[in-house]
Amino acid sequence: MGSVKHRPPQLFTIESSDRDELSAYFSERISKVTVSPASPSRDVSISAAVVPLGPTVAFQIDMPAGARFRQAEDLDGIFVFLPTRGEKAVWTRGAKEIVCGPTTGYVGPMLEKDTAECPGPWGHMALKISSEQITRNLSNLLDQPVVGPLAFDPEINLETKAAKTLASMMRLALAPIDGEALLSSSPLAAAQFSESLTLLLLESLRHNYSDALSADTYSLKPKHVKRAIDYMRANARQPLTLQDIAAAAQVSIRALHYGFQKFVGESPFEHLRQIRLEAAYAELVQAPETVSIADIAKRWGFPNPGRFAQICKASYGRSPSEIRRARPGRPRDC
Repeated sequence: MGSVKHRPPQLFTIESSDRDELSAYFSERISKVTVSPASPSRDVSISAAVVPLGPTVAFQIDMPAGARFRQAEDLDGIFVFLPTRGEKAVWTRGAKEIVCGPTTGYVGPMLEKDTAECPGPWGHMALKISSEQITRNLSNLLDQPVVGPLAFDPEINLETKAAKTLASMMRLALAPIDGEALLSSSPLAAAQFSESLTLLLLESLRHNYSDALSADTYSLKPKHVKRAIDYMRANARQPLTLQDIAAAAQVSIRALHYGFQKFVGESPFEHLRQIRLEAAYAELVQAPETVSIADIAKRWGFPNPGRFAQICKASYGRSPSEIRRARPGRPRDC
C-alpha cells in the first residue's frame, strides 16, 4: 500500500504591535480573525510562532499586555488551547463562557463572532486539527461511519496525564532548530505527528463518542499482530500510517489498535518506535564512524539527537556514543 507524501513543516514567526499585521498573520496561517488590545487604554503586542503539519497547525503565542481575538469565520476543525502563563483567559462561544487559567485549557470549535479575551499577560500553545482528519480517525477507531457531530467536553484539566502528554507533544512540534521546525528534519516524525495527536485527543479527552470507543468488542488473533509487526520491520524507514499497517495486517484500524494493546501491551506506533530504535542501535554498532550519530538517529525517525540519547540511555543503559565505542572489534581506549 502506498504511503501519503507529507510536506515538511515550516516555522513562521512574528513579533509585532501592529494589530492589522497581527490579524493578517493569524488569518493567513490559522483562520480569519481580528486582533485588538485587551482594553482601549492599552497597546497590543504579540510574539507568535506557527508550524503547519499537514492538516494540523501548531502555534504558540505570548502577549505581555494581553489581547482580544474575534473570529471572522467558522473554523474548519477542533481547536485545543493549553495555557503556558497568565491568570485568566475567557473563550466565549455564543452565550457560553469557558474560563481558562493555570490548570484549565479548552478544546472545541471556534465559530464566527466567538471571542478569546486575555485581559492580562498571557501565553498559550494551541492546535487546530481539521474536521476531515479527526472525523476520519474517529471513524477508523469505531470501525464504522461517524453519523453525528463530534463534541468534546470543553474544559481540559491540565493536571491529568493526558494533558501533560499533549503538552509535551505540542512543545516538540514547536521546538525550533536553526530557525526551522524540529519535525522538518524528519519526514517520518512529521508524517505521524498529526495522526498521533488526533488519536491522543480522541482516546484521552472526553467527548460524545468516548463510551463507544471504550467498548472493547473487537478481538485480534496473534497472527494478525505478527503480520503487522513483520510489515513494520520491513518498512521501518518509511512514513507509515495506521492505515498502511492495518491494511498489511488485513484488519480494521480499531482491531489493529486493540490487538496491540491486548497482545503486545502498547500501541502500534509505540511498537514501531521500538523497532526503529533497535534498527538505529544495530546501525550504531555496524556503521563506520564516518556516519554521524545524528544522521543515524534522523534516518530512523529520531530528529532530536538529545532526545535520541535519552531514549538510548533509558532502553540500553548507554548513550549512542557509548554504544558505538563498545562495539566488537573496536579498541577499548578509543
